[in-house]
Amino acid sequence: MVCRTFNKVNYAGCTFYYPEFKDFIRCEQFKRERRRFGFEMPEEVKCKKALPSSSYTKRDLTNKLTIECQMKATSLVELFISGINNAYPEVICAEMERGKYLKFQFQHFFSFDFMEIPIVVYKPTTVIGKKAAKKYMVCLDQTFIKKYQ
Repeated sequence: MVCRTFNKVNYAGCTFYYPEFKDFIRCEQFKRERRRFGFEMPEEVKCKKALPSSSYTKRDLTNKLTIECQMKATSLVELFISGINNAYPEVICAEMERGKYLKFQFQHFFSFDFMEIPIVVYKPTTVIGKKAAKKYMVCLDQTFIKKYQ
């Protein structure tokens, strides 16, 4: 399933696009395909390729991880996103060390009003094992980097 409807919010020279789930929440297909859910770029955005961005806060999970783990996982996610056009997955799991994956959750799209380039924001949520990570549509491990070298 793909979400194509968004709430548009203009704030401080930025336009934010937050997913609108009201059409999906009670749908049985949404419950079955929850791990395979995706987001399409809003129609009014001309450029369909978004720049990657991660959302971090001071009390975030990533502050408990080593810099090396953070960099590995974030690099994998940003490399993956840079190759996507138009449809972005709900969850991306990225290997940070052997058998441990950092789960990134889609947050929103945004763009600065003076630019026409959209930015997609993912937030790191939890550390999960390999078995749990493989259940998601996008599960990146260190071999993913070798494909681009």
